[in-house]
Amino acid sequence: LYLEFGGKLFDDYHASRVLPGFQPDSKIRMLATMRDEVEIVIQINGKLKDKFVVSKDITKEELEKAALESDKVKELTEGKTIVKVIAVPGRLVNLVVK
Repeated sequence: LYLEFGGKLFDDYHASRVLPGFQPDSKIRMLATMRDEVEIVIQINGKLKDKFVVSKDITKEELEKAALESDKVKELTEGKTIVKVIAVPGRLVNLVVK
C-alpha cells in the first residue's frame, strides 16, 4: 500500500477539485481507519499516572480490567478504595480513589 499525501493533510481543496469524489478531509479519514491500536491514558483522581497501548476494538469492560491489572495502578492504589472507574474506549481510564 502506497499513499501519497503531498504535504497537505487538512482541507486539501485542490485535490477535491481535481479528483472526482475526493473530499477535503479524505486523507485524515483514511489515516484514522489505518490505526489498529490506540494509546490509553490511566488517571487516578484526574491526574495522569500511566499509559498503555490496546487494540482500538477493545470493549469498555476489557479496558477497565486491563487498567486495573496494570502494575503501576496496583502500586498506587494499594491500601486505598477504588470508588469509581470511568472508562472511555479509545481515550482514557480514570479511577476515583479514596
